[in-house]
Amino acid sequence: MNSDEKKERQSFRSDWGLAVEIDDYLWRVRLQNKRGRIMVNTYVLKKDDVLAVFDPGWPWTLDALAEALRDSDLGSIESVTHWIYTHSHVDHMGAACLLNALSFSPHYASKWLEPHFKNWHAFIDKANDWIPWSEGAIAEEHIVALFRKEGADRIAKKAPLSLAHGPGEVKNTVLLDVGQTLQLADFEFQILDMRGHDPTHIGFFEKNQGWFISGDAILSTPTPISVAMDDDIDLYRASLNAVLDLDVKLLLPGHGVHKRKNFRRSVERSLRYLQSYESLVIDSLHTDKKVSLMDICLADNPELLDRDATYASVQIALVDSHLQALVRRGIVERTEGPYYQRNR
Repeated sequence: MNSDEKKERQSFRSDWGLAVEIDDYLWRVRLQNKRGRIMVNTYVLKKDDVLAVFDPGWPWTLDALAEALRDSDLGSIESVTHWIYTHSHVDHMGAACLLNALSFSPHYASKWLEPHFKNWHAFIDKANDWIPWSEGAIAEEHIVALFRKEGADRIAKKAPLSLAHGPGEVKNTVLLDVGQTLQLADFEFQILDMRGHDPTHIGFFEKNQGWFISGDAILSTPTPISVAMDDDIDLYRASLNAVLDLDVKLLLPGHGVHKRKNFRRSVERSLRYLQSYESLVIDSLHTDKKVSLMDICLADNPELLDRDATYASVQIALVDSHLQALVRRGIVERTEGPYYQRNR
């Protein structure tokens, strides 16, 4: 790792957000999201003739990204040589189609995304439409109605990408496979399987520097897992266990702050979050009484439905993902409603 802890690092702050030099040749850019509270970490690697951008972010923060690159003396949208993605979610890869019109450089993404590139915006819109999931997962019709209303309100405020920008096609793509190495200047990033939070999620590990660009796989808060987006608890647990012993010196997550110490502790914390939610679900179930998904959620947090709609949706979906995993394992029985009962 080239980092000199005593070296004075550059940083730039403006209306577009914050850019911080976190290691030699490596920057973290956090752009202001004027449509919500979620902030995404975009990582920029600049060395020699390479200007690589990992997870450029939302479609509506592209202008901010251009300003950040310019004001930080990193370059421009046109001078970026590599657009690289950890996973498909709109806050990480939502701008991909729009970048095709601004940049001739290739887009590097998981091979599992190839079937979706021709109708990219429709694919993202479908992933963000949780109404069909709520109709199948929640027994209480009045709560399903809340999901329908929240979805209609969201569309009224923010048009789906396919309506705002057309179906969209991600062009000029380079498909990445697990185990493959991506060469950027004299850095070699190994592609790691980090599926679970997204069925196409990958990570980028630079062994010599100890950098790990992990997307949303390892966060300081519980990583959202939603059946509505085809996420998978068991895949996610396997991904975490596979990187436990990785020699990471600088963890670079998709949200929150980067970390230089105790990588294993960060992974173990994510695994504990999984165990905590699983225990919550199991402890809420009975062998002689059927309960609904919302019974479980509200028993744990009676004020959940009074919270922000996005927060509530994510929490309900996370509990449901654990519930469905227990059904698959035969620990829990699902009956019409749906209602759930613990098997004897």
